[in-house]
Amino acid sequence: MSFIFRGGEGGTGAAALSSMKHAGLPWEFGLAEVHEALLDNQLRHLVRLRTDGGLHSGREILIASILGAEEFDFGKLLLIAQGCIMARICEKNTCPTGIATHDPRFKAKYKGTKDHIIKMMHYLAEDVRTQLGEVGVSRLEDLIGRRELLMPHQAHLGLIQAKKLDLSFALGANYRYEPVAQTHNFFNEDTSPLNAQILKDTTSTRKQQGQISLHYPIQATDRAVPATLCGAIAQAEHASFARQFQEKTAKVAPEMPPFQGHIELTFTGSAGQSFGAYLVSQVTLRLLGEANDSVGKTMSGGRLVITPHPEARFKAEENVIVGNVALYGATGGIAYINGLAADRFAVRNSGAVAVVEGAGLHACEYMTRGKVLILGETSENVGSGMTGGEVILMGKKEEKVALVNQEYLVHIPLLPSELEDLKALIEDYQQETQSARALEMLKDWDTKKELLQRFLPHGQAQKRQKTENTGY
Repeated sequence: MSFIFRGGEGGTGAAALSSMKHAGLPWEFGLAEVHEALLDNQLRHLVRLRTDGGLHSGREILIASILGAEEFDFGKLLLIAQGCIMARICEKNTCPTGIATHDPRFKAKYKGTKDHIIKMMHYLAEDVRTQLGEVGVSRLEDLIGRRELLMPHQAHLGLIQAKKLDLSFALGANYRYEPVAQTHNFFNEDTSPLNAQILKDTTSTRKQQGQISLHYPIQATDRAVPATLCGAIAQAEHASFARQFQEKTAKVAPEMPPFQGHIELTFTGSAGQSFGAYLVSQVTLRLLGEANDSVGKTMSGGRLVITPHPEARFKAEENVIVGNVALYGATGGIAYINGLAADRFAVRNSGAVAVVEGAGLHACEYMTRGKVLILGETSENVGSGMTGGEVILMGKKEEKVALVNQEYLVHIPLLPSELEDLKALIEDYQQETQSARALEMLKDWDTKKELLQRFLPHGQAQKRQKTENTGY
């Protein structure tokens, strides 16, 4: 297990100046405290401590090691090595050095290479080696917990005394620790019984390239279902691609081809976190019940359908049945949710198509691709940081415009052909979920279609208008 400490220093060009100056606490506080607590409870050997937050030199890395760190992350430093100039407009898709953008015009300005990163890391490593020599040790591991090597800088003694600063958390007592090879880690969770059972039940189908439909009960302790199955399918596909490259230079006996069949899994109950995470195109998931946070996280394909339990007495369109950050980072697939979603629905969606009865705050935050149709109520700040894809809200234009983040989104009417595509999507959604609201819309389509309000990012809308005006 790893613990990561990110302090109040550093921050990339995406961070606001107010965050850079006033958010967070120095990583030194948390790192020293956790290292000490783990040692006192004889748990230190089970955990690796990592820190970042403005690490720029070998001296800072040595201090982090003395306070307990075994691993180090670098953000802003390596961005600058690639050419970042901290313009602080990362979310606008107009990065002047072509780093934080999807726009081909700006991406063409990118001049960074892997060699810049390698050169910077070599410089850091050499600086660390020099600093280790000055201290008189040969390895960073030999410094972990040796707080007797730290002392206040002479230039700051007056300020420390005047402010009555207590630095005992980092000075004095020796909390030395020699890293050891981990044995049994009781924090580690093996493959869950349900995921293991699904993998076992589908083995024959995957080998025979067949199809199968399976049903299982599910409960809140069943997390990331069926990620193990999806990982096995993805791994077989990766192995196939790798083998193709190998066969160009050597004769390799063909193995079992990647799975081209289809697996349909139906669950009944309350799913734990990350239900449908990493879903792939060969799998269809159905859940009769509700799910916790991170539904469909980073799904790349497949179909995910969530409806209330058949015996539920509440109205689906009035009750939350999935938690926060559903579809986080999804790149493909279809998600149908016959109920309300909590906050940050479809955050960082990068290709999935989703239909939901309603959503909470910050829906479609940081979207880059994909389509999200919200048939009912949603809260404020829809589309904050959104640079691609489209959001369609149901209701009167003036009401929905007030809910979207107008710094990023603009209202663009739907064309007749696009309305027909939306009707087909709603028909499919209604057939899959038996949504009462979708059925009502379809029965009075000529009237209801006028309430579909489409919003696009400003850059995408400008490109669309240019294409319409020029024809290319």
